[in-house]
Amino acid sequence: MAERAAAAMGRVVRALRSARSPVEASEAFVASLEPLCGQRVYAVFLARPAGETLEPAVWWGAGARPDPLPMGLDPLPFLRRAAGLGPDDPLRMFPLYLDAPGRLLGFFACGGTPCPHCFGPEPLCDSLADVLTLHLHRAEELAAALEREARAVDLQRALVESLPMAVALCDDRRRLLTANRMFREACGGPAEAGTPVTRLLPEGALEDVDLGALLDEALSGRPTFRPRVRLVSPRGGPRVVSLWITPLRDGCLTPGALLALYDVTREARTEDALSRAQRMESLGRLASGLAHEFKNLLMTIQGNAELLHVHGGLETPGRERIDRILSACAQASELAYRVLAFGRGSRPRTEPLRLGELAIRVAELARPALPKGVEFRLPQDPGPVVEADPSGMEQVLLNLLLNAGEAAGGAGTVVVRVGSEPGRAWFEVEDDGPGMPRQVAEQAFEPFFTTKEEGAGTGLGLAVAYGIVRDHGGEIELDTAPGRGCRFRVWLPLGQPPGGVRTPRSP
Repeated sequence: MAERAAAAMGRVVRALRSARSPVEASEAFVASLEPLCGQRVYAVFLARPAGETLEPAVWWGAGARPDPLPMGLDPLPFLRRAAGLGPDDPLRMFPLYLDAPGRLLGFFACGGTPCPHCFGPEPLCDSLADVLTLHLHRAEELAAALEREARAVDLQRALVESLPMAVALCDDRRRLLTANRMFREACGGPAEAGTPVTRLLPEGALEDVDLGALLDEALSGRPTFRPRVRLVSPRGGPRVVSLWITPLRDGCLTPGALLALYDVTREARTEDALSRAQRMESLGRLASGLAHEFKNLLMTIQGNAELLHVHGGLETPGRERIDRILSACAQASELAYRVLAFGRGSRPRTEPLRLGELAIRVAELARPALPKGVEFRLPQDPGPVVEADPSGMEQVLLNLLLNAGEAAGGAGTVVVRVGSEPGRAWFEVEDDGPGMPRQVAEQAFEPFFTTKEEGAGTGLGLAVAYGIVRDHGGEIELDTAPGRGCRFRVWLPLGQPPGGVRTPRSP
């Protein structure tokens, strides 16, 4: 009998050892207790963490599952009624203490007539109560540890998901282990675990980057950092990112690499704008100095030509040549004046102007100089009011319209839009021409830069427009790509409409 009891205790202990929570321990205990004691009623009640009630963790009985028992209430009459036992039916309760007289973990009860071939409840159940107490305590601690671990995993997942960068982990075969939302967005779709990272970011997605080779370097222990990489994403268009690829550090269970992409598009644009502004300032000073010397030479040529015209006693053919010299001098003087105006910069005299009315007026001036097949789409409302120099804004808009009309060709469309936001307003000119590659767009505002044939342009139109907008405290932006035309947007300080808002008139 003792050997059978020891073997039975061993089965109970083995059943309890694998339990991961107090409820699992209770179920394993009762399942092991039933063939040992042969009782009709088995129940395990566990105390809540606050210790106010005893919850029925496991219940086997003839009646319905009982409600929680208030702590301190005698449970025996309660259990008899719940189990459908009479007053003379035997029912024993075995308390489960963490340590005497420590915290009450609960109790288990068994009742009814034992099987003659099974162990009686008295000696065996006393020992089983001690065993169950220990395993309940262990299961309680394990459940708390599992809860802390699950919370830590949730916090780590939330941390990675909240990072302001795209992050992915891959194994030593470049297969994706996990990735956050921003990485999935960069890939343009779901990033399934097990997919090769080089398939999620295929060749060309990261410009001038051999992603597979960099991952191999990281897996061999050599990290990579690229401060500026162009990312071509299926969603959101091209971006500029900083790229990190580093091996997973010591302590990681799985060998692999971490890939991170941080969006620096705004910073890159700011740096490019600053660099362009500094370059334009340097070019402006150079152009201003050259224009000054050029104008001095022109004055000499023009003065002598005028003397020949008046006192030279030339015949008609000679006078016509002198007139052509004077006309060329006047054109060259105007060109020099524009270069000087660009290089020096000045504070314009501003007044309130409505951008919509300005666009309609300047479009009428530009229309005769463009092919008849070019269609203008102009704003239908007066538009927001800005503080600007009328003649300066007319020159800026005229340059943009002429360039857009030439780019649109003989049957294209030029669209002018106006709008505003708090503190500033804008107008933009868009054409459906061939557009510009990135290398050309970066030089579009530089003096003397032109894509026209030799002799067809001075390369000063956009440079002068840039200078005028800059003197107004505004900005001019270019959005273009090969095959999708050009869109120039000019930002200006928002003004307050007084009683006499007007549109500039051509001289």
